[in-house]
Amino acid sequence: MMFAIIQARLSSKRFPRKVLKKINGMSVLEHIIQKMKKIFPLKKIIVATSKNKEDTAICKLAKNLNVRCFRGDLKNVSKRYYDLLDEYQMNSFLRVCADSPFLDPKLIKKCIKIYNLKKPNFLTNILPRSFPKGQSVEIFDKKFFQKNFSSIKKSHDKEHVTTYFYSNKYKFRYINIKNKIDFSKINMCIDHPDDLKHAKRIISKTKVKNKIQTWEKLLKYFIN
Repeated sequence: MMFAIIQARLSSKRFPRKVLKKINGMSVLEHIIQKMKKIFPLKKIIVATSKNKEDTAICKLAKNLNVRCFRGDLKNVSKRYYDLLDEYQMNSFLRVCADSPFLDPKLIKKCIKIYNLKKPNFLTNILPRSFPKGQSVEIFDKKFFQKNFSSIKKSHDKEHVTTYFYSNKYKFRYINIKNKIDFSKINMCIDHPDDLKHAKRIISKTKVKNKIQTWEKLLKYFIN
């Protein structure tokens, strides 16, 4: 049984409160929740945020959308995951970030299918990255993560959750999904206010079709 964990906070240094910014009537976080609902039932979607007072707004939004919200450590995000995993019954989890409103459900479904077939310790598509930023997919075995949690010592790894596993990949059984063409320099995330403006223009153009666009079809809007 796999859960989707959406990592979110409001204290982003580059663009504070970005996940609550609206894109055509819906917050960035709500866009990613809608994508997850294409793949997972509501009871298997969890928004993982911090215990900081500021992040209460994230939980309120999740509650309004009938999505579970878990609150943990702000800076030690790996512990936030560890504590979450200890509370919920699951075999594996998909980790996605709340600043990726264009994340492609079709790509995620492909990765889940491969993960379920091959059963690695973890599956990723950023080791190395060949998909655009904002199309990152990471799937981890729950017991594997829990077993190795105590080895995550560096502050950088605690904050970024999965970097420890990537730095020590030779120790583990993993799968990296690679695209035929390298689009790693393309950014489909919301990192800065300009990204938000661009996202608004793109969604205005594509929403009339009432259909979620695959990442490949969105490329034309990001390639200059």
